[in-house]
Order: sequence, then structure tokens, then C-alpha cells
Amino acid sequence: MKKGYFIILLLLILSMTGCMEKEPKILIEDPIIDYKCPTGYDLVNDKCVYTTTLLASLRNTCPQGYYLNGTKCAKNGTILYISECGINKTYQNGSCYPTITPTMEYYCTSGKLVGTNCITEKYADPTTFYICNPGFHLNEDNQCQSNN
Repeated sequence: MKKGYFIILLLLILSMTGCMEKEPKILIEDPIIDYKCPTGYDLVNDKCVYTTTLLASLRNTCPQGYYLNGTKCAKNGTILYISECGINKTYQNGSCYPTITPTMEYYCTSGKLVGTNCITEKYADPTTFYICNPGFHLNEDNQCQSNN
């Protein structure tokens, strides 16, 4: 066999068996994205939320057209005039009007009233982490890359 044919045959065998150097193959895949929140915050829809719950306060309230007079609701524009009207009545222009017992109502000085609680929420942006599978590294485009 001639020397030139032998070299060509050797190169052909080496290329078929994978012994010749190849260009590295670049594999790209999406990373796993993980979010972390500051201590005490919960992750809700890609946002960090810190929730505070306090018991709501109670207060006496009167219906529309009445005002709170001590522990009773009196008709607007009337005055407490016991000698003329008697107990639990108010007086206006010669007429006596009964007082009404106020209703108790929950209220919040801050936050949102939910049942008997006041809920306040603070928000923060989460820290984003990109995680690649073994054998991959994160490239400048935030993609996982492997050079095989």
C-alpha cells in the first residue's frame, strides 16, 4: 500500500472512531429560577410580603341622623333634658325623642379590617437566583451553558 493512501486511510479510521478533535458542542438550557425573601417575609406571586395581624379596636357607633351622647345615641339637634322628657329621651322644639343604644363596631387605625383583625402588609422585591444543572454554568445572558 502506498504511503499517501495509508495516511488517508488512517485519518478516515480516526474520524470514524471519534479520535480526531471536534469543535466543542455548546449546549444551552433555561436555568431553574429561585426567589428568596428577607427574613419574616413570605413569597406571594413573585413578591415578598410581610404581614402583621393585630386585634381590631371596638367603638360605639350611632345610626345616621344620631350622635353619641355618653353611652346613648341621641337624635341630631336634640339635647338631653331629663326634667321635661324623662330618662333616656332628648328634647327638641317641645318634643321628646327616645335615645338609641349604640352598636359596637370594629375599626383599625392602620391596615385593613378583616373580621376582628387589622391586617397590614409590607412589600419587598425578592432576590433572584439562577440555578444550573450539574455540568452547566450560568452565562452572561442568564442561560445555563455547557461546552461538551
